[in-house]
Amino acid sequence: MLFELELAARGDASLAGNEGEAAFAEFELGEGTATGAIEGTVRYSQRLRRRQDGSVRFELEALINTSDGAAIVLHATGEEGRDGHGAIVARCEVADVRYRWLSEAVLVGEAAWERDHGHSHVVVYRLGSAQ
Repeated sequence: MLFELELAARGDASLAGNEGEAAFAEFELGEGTATGAIEGTVRYSQRLRRRQDGSVRFELEALINTSDGAAIVLHATGEEGRDGHGAIVARCEVADVRYRWLSEAVLVGEAAWERDHGHSHVVVYRLGSAQ
């Protein structure tokens, strides 16, 4: 594991379409924390698109402000199954030399959502490295 994110939605999500319909889009904003090799606070936006089969495709954009003063932009996409668990592929943009290696890292992860409570837990791994 490289790092984990604990995320919580802030306020109500905005819906495009009706949630009762087979397909709809949802937009949410939130905050959270990062722990592990990357430690800090997180602010994020997320777009979710429910498909006809009940799965959810999502795009997450997050700003991680590390405890040592760096700013990391995380871009993640993935798919959530009906059970609230899913897989992600992610990449980072970093200007700070201490974390520049993240800009070239291949990142994957797993996520779990508690949609009724607005919480998400994301675990991110770096492929090809012991870090």
